[in-house]
Amino acid sequence: MDKKEILEVLQQVYDPDYVDRSIVDMGLVTEDDIIVKDNSIEVAYSLTAPMCPCSAAIGVMIKYALEKKLFSTGEREAKRRASSGGGRGGTDSRSGTVS
Repeated sequence: MDKKEILEVLQQVYDPDYVDRSIVDMGLVTEDDIIVKDNSIEVAYSLTAPMCPCSAAIGVMIKYALEKKLFSTGEREAKRRASSGGGRGGTDSRSGTVS
């Protein structure tokens, strides 16, 4: 799975406070925020506001969307492992890993 395919999957993920635009359309995740390694995908994402109450939910939705795609295509085995922190700066950000 490459970065463009990951962005296509993430087009289906919405911030619970802004359900009319995806996290990709809102600029919360860009191609530069995605790292594809041997058996893992890391996605850093920005939040719409500092101390966003939906930050954890967005991370879970990203992880779920990617795992669902990976399992359905059989491309990789997705294991439940996530890390938060880091991110790309801005007001607030998070990152997670699907491997």
